Amino acid sequence: TQTGSARVSTQEMIAFVPSEAARADVVAMAEKRYGKTGIGSTMVIGDASELRDHFAKRREQGVERFYLWFIDFAKPDTLAAFGADVISAFA
Repeated sequence: TQTGSARVSTQEMIAFVPSEAARADVVAMAEKRYGKTGIGSTMVIGDASELRDHFAKRREQGVERFYLWFIDFAKPDTLAAFGADVISAFA
């Protein structure tokens, strides 16, 4: 919900799953690094399709801006795939 001219934003920890073959490794890394923290309870884990759905729902809730942290510390391959497979759907 917007109040006046304020823009709604959110900060989210993302565990991007580049392929089903990598899912178990990504989930294990996410749980090892952040599973026992407050961040771990709100982390979003998913492949491109799951993340597109997640961000589409968040936009429907009124979120206009996303600040994302990647569990693999934003490796170049992760950012390239995320941009091509997730962000491009909203461009």
